[in-house]
Amino acid sequence: MRATVLAAVLVGSLFACLTPGLTNVIGDDDRKEIRENQKLINFTDAEVEQAYRCTGRIYCPGANPDRGWGSKMSAGAICAPGFRNGETGPCAADRIASALHMFVDKGTGKLIGQLEKCEFRSYRGHTSFLNVGDIRTFDPSGDETRNPYVNDRADKIVVRLLRPIPNCDPYDIASEEEQAEASGLEVVALTRPQGDQGPEFTGHHPLAYPCTIKKRASARKGGPSLFASDCDVNGGGSGGFTLFRRWRERGKLIVGGMFLGSGDIPMNGQPYDVATKSFTMSVGTDGDFPVIARNPRTKKCYRSEGCEASGQVRAKPPK
Repeated sequence: MRATVLAAVLVGSLFACLTPGLTNVIGDDDRKEIRENQKLINFTDAEVEQAYRCTGRIYCPGANPDRGWGSKMSAGAICAPGFRNGETGPCAADRIASALHMFVDKGTGKLIGQLEKCEFRSYRGHTSFLNVGDIRTFDPSGDETRNPYVNDRADKIVVRLLRPIPNCDPYDIASEEEQAEASGLEVVALTRPQGDQGPEFTGHHPLAYPCTIKKRASARKGGPSLFASDCDVNGGGSGGFTLFRRWRERGKLIVGGMFLGSGDIPMNGQPYDVATKSFTMSVGTDGDFPVIARNPRTKKCYRSEGCEASGQVRAKPPK
């Protein structure tokens, strides 16, 4: 199937956000906590600890409470291109990547309320408010090309933390060349526990489980690629990472994409099949994503404290 045809199928059939309470499982349910799957996914102890320190969830108390989703979403620290051992020094763990639809009310197309209360929480207990200015500049209400419910390639965001994550080595993002080789690649899905899982998944441990990228719709008009996979992802998993290994650097784990939706709900153990809408979608880290990752969305910081730590200038909040 040509990439252009695949893109039309994916975009046309996408259920834009992952929803709790329904079963988004393709084939067998592979979702397990990272320690339980450590040997299966071939993670070292250091890589397990990296997942605990560098990933977690974004929590927004005002995110679509009447819709039963969106208040909690997977997120993790990334290293922007050129920032690792570059002129700016080693990567600071203050850039968090996730899915944009977390911050947008599906009913109104506008940003959710109480943005100033949104925060990131890692599995090792680090918490930090997000920079409200960063999020506010992504307001999609006046531009459909930036609305995650209209344009799936727009369903990505990088925000700054006011308090960088201590002892976290952020994940590099995959390059254009590495993305081009992604089809057919086995990856590791790294997410938080999800809405359809039982009470034994407490949220204190990340999930990490193998799955496969089946199809790739190439980047177009400056946007990133879209990937169809057989990964099992449900509500709360949006914004989670697809990880694979960079062969040129002794198998270093890198981020190839972020989960944003699925083809149909519920899938209830059906095999992967784009034609029957049994797939999970992720948005790639190529196209315009490296620019978003490198550059903070605003130079202004609207909180009363912590602006210096984020490298931004304190300013009065917009009315």
